[in-house]
Amino acid sequence: MEMILFSDLSTVFYGFLFGCIIGLVYDFFRVFRLVFHTGTGLLFFEDFIFSVFLAGSVFAFCFLFNSGKIRFFYLTAILFGWILYYFTVGRLAYRGMKALFRTGRRFLHRETRKQKKTKTN
Repeated sequence: MEMILFSDLSTVFYGFLFGCIIGLVYDFFRVFRLVFHTGTGLLFFEDFIFSVFLAGSVFAFCFLFNSGKIRFFYLTAILFGWILYYFTVGRLAYRGMKALFRTGRRFLHRETRKQKKTKTN
């Protein structure tokens, strides 16, 4: 007899939270693209790595919470969690990281300009 640890409703809730975590991981990839301007070859590689990570994570989630059975409403909950994160907190986080990066870039540009001036004098 199989022991059920979580009800379907709680598993859907965990799927929703898992989708938010996937959104956070996706933001790390977005920030990497923001910091390092990559070409299309590296962009393809980044997308491939994220896709493999996502597929493995979703499989592990289904295996952990439902003995490996993939149910459509779990995948839907994960998708809705990712969408909610992406269009709310994800947008704010991306804007904040972008502003932080621009400030850091300006600071570094200013400092290198100061060093060039001191070297020429």
